[in-house]
Amino acid sequence: QPGFSAGGDSGSLVLDMEGYGVGKLFAGSDKITIANHIQIYLDLLKADLVTE
Repeated sequence: QPGFSAGGDSGSLVLDMEGYGVGKLFAGSDKITIANHIQIYLDLLKADLVTE
């Protein structure tokens, strides 16, 4: 699969096919995209992701 991001997208929320936040974009190009699972950030911030 090719990357789905472009330069300048770092920090963007990554959504699944249903529109739920599942990750935070770390780095990417037109060839590769690297993201971290959103739960890492939620745990560090002691936060919850609002879905409604």
